[in-house]
Amino acid sequence: MTAIGIDVGGTKCVVSAIDTESWTVLDTHRFENPGNHKDYIQLIKEKINLLNIADPESVAISCGSPMDAKKGIVMAPAHLPDWDNVPVTDIFSDYCRCPAYLMNDANAGALAEYYWGAAKDCSDFIFITFGTGFGAGIFCDGRLIEGKTGMAGEIGHVKIKDSGPVGYGKAGSIEAFCSGGGIASMLQEYAKDNPQEMESMIEEAGSIEQLSCKTIADLARLNDKLAKQFIKEIAHNVGEALSILIDILNPERILLGSIYCRTSDLLFKPILMSMKAHSVPVMGENVSIMPAQLGEEIGNYACMAILRWKTS
Repeated sequence: MTAIGIDVGGTKCVVSAIDTESWTVLDTHRFENPGNHKDYIQLIKEKINLLNIADPESVAISCGSPMDAKKGIVMAPAHLPDWDNVPVTDIFSDYCRCPAYLMNDANAGALAEYYWGAAKDCSDFIFITFGTGFGAGIFCDGRLIEGKTGMAGEIGHVKIKDSGPVGYGKAGSIEAFCSGGGIASMLQEYAKDNPQEMESMIEEAGSIEQLSCKTIADLARLNDKLAKQFIKEIAHNVGEALSILIDILNPERILLGSIYCRTSDLLFKPILMSMKAHSVPVMGENVSIMPAQLGEEIGNYACMAILRWKTS
C-alpha cells in the first residue's frame, strides 16, 4: 500500500509517496514556502498529483505547533503565521479521499528517531527540532508524550530572560534565542545597530537580510572572533533550555536536529558545559547529547513515523 507524507515547514515543504509495507520513500517533491497558506496548500496538491498515486491509503501531515492534532487543525505557527485555524486533515482527506493524520513536527521527529534513528535502543529521550523553530518531542518509558491537543513539548515558548527578542509572541523566550529563525533575527538586528563590527559577517552572508546560523558557523571555523562569541552565546542558551527539560523529564538521551547536525563540531562542548551547569547534577551528568541520526531527511521519516504510529 502507498500513502502520502506532507512535511509542512516554515522554510520548505516536502511531499512524498510512502510504501507502508517496506516503510520506504518511493518519490519526493519539494518546494519553498510561497508565503501564504492558500498558495502553499495549492502547491501541496500539485505535488500530490505528481506522485501519481491512484488510491492512497492515508495522508500524514507533520507541521509546527500550535495546533489541535486531534481535530486536525493548524493554529498559526510562528513561522506560518497566516495558517490560522486551517483544517488541514479535512482538506487533504477530502482531496485524497482517504484518512489524514496531523502531528506536531517535533513529536513526529521523535517517533522517526525512535523507529529508524538514534533512539532505536532508547525508551527515555528527547528530540529537539532545532531548525526554523525549537520544539521538543518527548519519549518517557517508551511512550510518546503528546498532551491533550498534541502540543506537549513546546519548550521554545518557555521564557528564560526578562527581556529580549520575541519568539512566538513572548519576549525572552527560548525560541527567540535558540531557533534558526530567532538566531537569524538577532544577527540581523545586531548588524543593523553595529554595521562596522559585523562588516566581515555581512560580506560573508551577502547582505544583512541573509545573515544566519550558517554565516557564523562558517566564520567560526575560520577562527573569526565575533562569530566564535556568537557560537558561545547560542550554545549557552541552548544548554540552559536543555537543562529545563532534563530537570523535569530525566532523559537518558537528547537528540538535536537540523542546525546541530551541521554544527556539532562547534556546539557540542559549549552546549554540554552549559547544560551541566544549569541542570541538577545527578541528571545532567547522566544524559548524552548527540545529533539526530536522520539529519536532513527527517521530514520524510517523520511522515512515515506518523503513519506507522497511527496504524500500528
